[in-house]
Amino acid sequence: MEPNQSYEPQTEQSQEVEAVKTELEAVDKQIKNAVGAITVIVAINVLLGAVMTFFPDFLGDFFDPSAAVFGIGFGLLYLALAIGVSFHSRICAIIALVAFAADTALMFINGGLAHFLEQFNVGAIIMRGGLFLGIIGGLIYTFKYHAMVKRHEATINREISAAIQEGKPKMPKGRIIVFVIIACIGLGALAYGAATGAFASGRNFED
Repeated sequence: MEPNQSYEPQTEQSQEVEAVKTELEAVDKQIKNAVGAITVIVAINVLLGAVMTFFPDFLGDFFDPSAAVFGIGFGLLYLALAIGVSFHSRICAIIALVAFAADTALMFINGGLAHFLEQFNVGAIIMRGGLFLGIIGGLIYTFKYHAMVKRHEATINREISAAIQEGKPKMPKGRIIVFVIIACIGLGALAYGAATGAFASGRNFED
């Protein structure tokens, strides 16, 4: 009976360790998806704003150069949120979701359904929906991560402690490089626009 008694607790502990590792893998996957979705929003806003700032004639009459400062500012705000979500910040994930939902709602409210469909074709609407789902997934798993850590904070199982320690939030070097490049482009465009008066061209805050 003694071998069986010693075997059963070991089996239960092993299963618990595997469950923690599986949960950490799921968290890592969903956070990566959420950060990827937020980074897409960052890139679109910052790069489009930079193009409008440095090459105001390139896009013709499609965009007002004065809107560049708002696009870049919105993008840089989302860059900060992407960094926060990378470190599993629940607050940053909530702000990212609320801001994205509010932006979509404002576009719909200001122009109605017809205007919204004109601004976004089917592909763009599907992409926006995908980004929305990505951010929601990240938000859910930031809460799951912190709940899991709290659940095991008093554990005496060294394997679980080691797994949680290894799964602590961190930013890959590649992501850091991408964020630094985008930030430099955005800040450079803001400095250039402010120095040259590019943002005053065709200024129409109502539009």
